[in-house]
Amino acid sequence: MVLLQIMSLILACLIILILVVERAKKKFFQLLDALKFLKERNRKLRRDVEDIFGIYEGIKNVATTLKFDEILQIMSQLVHKYFEFSFATLYLFSEEDAKTFITLRYDFVTNLLSREKTEIVDSNIKDVIAHRREIISPEEKEIHDYFEEGVEKPPIFMIVPLIVEGKVIGVIEMRREGEPFLPFSADDLHKLSNLCAQTSVLLRRARLYAEVERLAIVDGLTGLYVHRYFQEKLTQEMKRAKVYDEKFSLLMADIDYFKRYNDQFGHLAGDELLRRVSMALKEGVRETDIVSRYGGEEFAIILLHRGKEEAEEIAEGLRKRVESMRLEVEGGNTGVTISMGLATFPEDGLSESELIKHADEALYRAKEGGRNRVVVYRR
Repeated sequence: MVLLQIMSLILACLIILILVVERAKKKFFQLLDALKFLKERNRKLRRDVEDIFGIYEGIKNVATTLKFDEILQIMSQLVHKYFEFSFATLYLFSEEDAKTFITLRYDFVTNLLSREKTEIVDSNIKDVIAHRREIISPEEKEIHDYFEEGVEKPPIFMIVPLIVEGKVIGVIEMRREGEPFLPFSADDLHKLSNLCAQTSVLLRRARLYAEVERLAIVDGLTGLYVHRYFQEKLTQEMKRAKVYDEKFSLLMADIDYFKRYNDQFGHLAGDELLRRVSMALKEGVRETDIVSRYGGEEFAIILLHRGKEEAEEIAEGLRKRVESMRLEVEGGNTGVTISMGLATFPEDGLSESELIKHADEALYRAKEGGRNRVVVYRR
């Protein structure tokens, strides 16, 4: 009987020992898992800190520059180094009549830059502007659903604002599409927010500097380039055309009877006439062509990569465009015409002064020939 009790006690002790060992074993593996998690988390935090420091170091390289292109180049390098994406775009905004427009679009995939002004139609971008906060999709609470079978997957993107003095001046949008992409993480969002925070002031400063430069080369009344800038671009284009054996043409244009118009309708009407003609000339050529106010009511237009025949067609189109304009004046409306002279490099001149002289001679012949016409320089 005593032996049975002793054996029962020993068995009970063994069971307790087994339970204690199992519990300790379970606790050990829990601690081991926790240690692995902490190591992984520590490794990830170290990598994130290194990434953020790398972004900081990259931005520091352009911290003193005022050149927009250099800032965009560094941003593109950092975006490609620290993020995985299908599409990534920088949008910069401006306000006009209390309405926000996209005035610059930079594609980080193609490195293409567009300055076309467009309205903001994306509701997510509007939301970022309105609330001055980033958006990520899917959100962290939606991640589990993202991996469920048969559940419609939300789009993968994040949009982060660039904020200066409490105002959203732009956003960076990143998207992932197709396999093998997974949703953006909170760490991805943090890194992009860090990049935007560090570059927003640089971008704003570069835009302001570019605007100051633009005002220095743009005529305040007409919005066309000033005479000095025209001379610089003519010199540059002539050097380039000589190196690459290319043609370009120069148009000199003059508003017919401008002094009579100014005397009859007043200086304000004369200013409006200059603005309207300038706009017509600018809209009638490519964005890459150089349209400038040469002086008074005279204009100079550099048509890049255009031979004589093609340039003459463009000049005739400009003449007709101006001729079709109607201007509101006291007592009704009136029309206006222009005369134009055309000279082409290299056949009409191998120097800036020679080309200008011959285009001007052609303009004089257009005036002498009855005005409202295009005359091509002939030797």
